[in-house]
Formats: sequence, structure tokens, C-alpha cells
Amino acid sequence: MLKATTTRHKSTQWTSFFQFSRERFISYWLKYLIDHQSDLDNLEAEEDNIKSAWINAAKQQQVAELSQAMEPLYQFYRTRGRIKEGQLLFGNTLLYYTNGSENYSDLSPAQQKLIGRLLTFQAWFCRNVSQYDLAEKLIQQASPLLYKLNDTKYIAFLLSTKGSIQRYSYGNLQQAKGMHYRAFNLYQALNDQWGIANSLNNLGALNVDLGDYQIATQLLEKATTICYQNNYHELLAQSISNLGVAYEGLGQFSKAIETYQACYEVCQQIQNKLGMAISLANQGQIALRQEQFTNAKNLSIEQLVISREIDNKHLQVGGLADLGNAYYMLERYDLAWETLQKGFEIATSIKSQPATIQVVAQIAHLFYHLGMPKRSFAFLTNIQSTPFSNRHLGNPENLYDILVAELPANITSAIQHEWQDKTLHDVVSSIQTMGRMTLNEIKVTSNQFSEIRPFPSPS
Repeated sequence: MLKATTTRHKSTQWTSFFQFSRERFISYWLKYLIDHQSDLDNLEAEEDNIKSAWINAAKQQQVAELSQAMEPLYQFYRTRGRIKEGQLLFGNTLLYYTNGSENYSDLSPAQQKLIGRLLTFQAWFCRNVSQYDLAEKLIQQASPLLYKLNDTKYIAFLLSTKGSIQRYSYGNLQQAKGMHYRAFNLYQALNDQWGIANSLNNLGALNVDLGDYQIATQLLEKATTICYQNNYHELLAQSISNLGVAYEGLGQFSKAIETYQACYEVCQQIQNKLGMAISLANQGQIALRQEQFTNAKNLSIEQLVISREIDNKHLQVGGLADLGNAYYMLERYDLAWETLQKGFEIATSIKSQPATIQVVAQIAHLFYHLGMPKRSFAFLTNIQSTPFSNRHLGNPENLYDILVAELPANITSAIQHEWQDKTLHDVVSSIQTMGRMTLNEIKVTSNQFSEIRPFPSPS
């Protein structure tokens, strides 16, 4: 009997020892993350230990430790541009903590606040891999928790993410602008410099989309100043990139190119592939405008390699649209069509109206210039009133006027009548139907085709 008691006592001792060791491990490495959050290379070297500590803290439901380490961990994955990895880790953390339940009423206020913040970060990750429906669902779950507990900083972050979804998924620029202004005001009240810079960057980008380049420049210059002062490297790269787009809108192309190259260098230094891809996309678009079509093609292919590697569908659509345009200008109409068709498939798969419109606009241009104005007109009548940047649409009103002048009045009237009540879903369905027969039509229309080849994989 004494022997059994002694064995149980030793077992309890070992359990206590392992529990103590585990807690020390969690405490040490999460504190290491917090203390070294600006030293990305050191965090990278110790990533396995940090992740292990984070996962163990989640399994042990250590609210205080997770709450302190959550933002530095998010910023690490954001700054490195490793969105999919961050999404996986934060998603698993939510599962550990909630076991898939969406009922948080029995949890303590501290636990509810933690879950609200985790949901908010996870919504941001989902938005940045173009999973807009899932991001919106997570926002709906997070919102009541954050507002109930008056968690102002994360309410601001939530509004910022909602604004980005309105911009990228629906093209609702005015709604997005309102949300980003609300976030900006909350961040200002908190004197949160990162949040202020983030809001200025978002508002600057929106004003670029709205064509207000002078206002955009002012906002983005303020954002870059704050980022420089506080070493917000990833946000600095974003702001520089958007500032380049504003300069481009003002016709200051040399300044824009310098800005894009500076953005690329910053992103290389912090190993942010997302920012590198955006910079390449912007440089490619300037090359197109300056009629450097081979350079534009090469930049678009380089961008596509990176955006596929990080699985960013929205960037892939933009890259394919630009690559299709470059192929068209190089008179490779077969590759132009194949490329744009691939971009259209991806745009509709992520349910992004602006991305779909961007590709449809290029398809409309292609059809018109290949002697198919009726089909081009049908596409164009459905995008000309959409509130999205002329930089992406290629000034559709001008092409619309050309098409009206080219077509007989009876055809114009018939097409307008046929398409005037169509929704985006109807347009998508029609384009998909047309796509099955378009290649043969274009081959007959243009004598400049080489043999049709499948969409090339960049190498």
C-alpha cells in the first residue's frame, strides 16, 4: 500500500514539473516575441519556438499571455507578407479556444475580448487572400463582442477591414471611404500612430480610385511621414506604393517609377512578397502607358509568379489583365484572349466585382479592336457606370462613345434594350457562354493569329 502511494506521489511530482516547464516555455517565448517584435530576423530564427508557445497557450486557454502576444504575432505575418500562414495559425487558435462554437455568452469578458480580437485579425487575413464571404462572416461574429466591451482600437481595425472589403469585393468606394474615416477618427482619439497611418493610407488609396489625385497625394505623404518616424516598414511600403499611383494619376511618371522602385526595395528588405508583387504590378502598368510592351509583359509575368506563390487571387487577376493587355499590344491576340479568360475565371471565383470589371473592360477592348464592336458594346454597357478607377477601366466612356458612333442606330438601340436591366451575375453568365465560341470567331476576324496555345506558366 505504501509503495502504491509513493508511486502516485512521484507521478504527481512529474506532472507538476512538466506543467511548470510548459508554463515557463510559454511565458519565455511569448515574452521574446513581444520584446523582439521589431527584429524580424530574430523572430524568423525562433519562429518554431514562438509558434509552439502560442499554440500551447491557446490549448491551455491562457488569456493574458495570448492577449499580449496577439498583435506582435499578427504584425510579424503581415510584415513578412505571409498571409496564408497567419490565417492558418489564427484559425487554429480560434478552434482551440471555441471548439467551433459561435456562442460566447458563457465566457468571461476577458475571454470574449480575446475572441473578438482573434476574429478581427482572422477577418483581415481572409480579406487579404480574397476570401471575402468568410471575412464578412468573421466580422459579423466579432462586431457584437467588440462593441459590447467598448474595445475601441479593435473596433477601428474592424471598420478598416470592412472598408477594404467594400472596396475590393464590391467596388463601393463611398461606403469604404466612410468606414475608413470612422476608423481614422477612432485612431486619432486614441493617438494610435500605426492606426492613423493605416487609415491615411487607405483613404489615400480610395481617393486614387476616385480620381482625386491631389487629395490622395496629401493623405499618402502624411502616412509615409508617420511610417518613417515610427519604422512601420510594411505600412511604409504600402503608402509609398499608393503614393506612386497618385503621382502617376497626376502625370508625374518619372516620380511614380522612382516611388515604385523604392517600395520594391523596402519590401525586399523585410521579405514582404505581397508588397513586391504590388510594386511590380504598378511598374508594369506604367510600362504599358509608356508603350514599353515587352517590359510590361515581363513585369506582369514576374508579378504573377509571386502572387501565385503567396496565393493572392486579387493580384493574380490584375496581373493577368495587364499581361493580356501587353500581349494584345504585341499583337499576340491568341495569348491575350487566353490570359484574359483565365483572369476572368479567377475574378468570378472570388466574387470580386471590381476585379471582374477590370478583366471585362480589357475583354471589351480586345473584341472592339478585333472588329467585333457589337460584342464589345454589350460588355461595356454593363461597366461604364460602375464607380471604379479609370486607371483600371481604361476610360470606358471614351470607348463607349466610339462604339455608339460605329454602330447603326437600330443595333445600338437593340443592344441597349437587351442589356439595360442585367445584373453583374447576368453579365458573367453571358460572358461565360460567349467564351466558348469566341476563339473561333476571333481567329476568323484576325489574320494575325498564330496557333492557339494554352495559357503559359511563367518561368
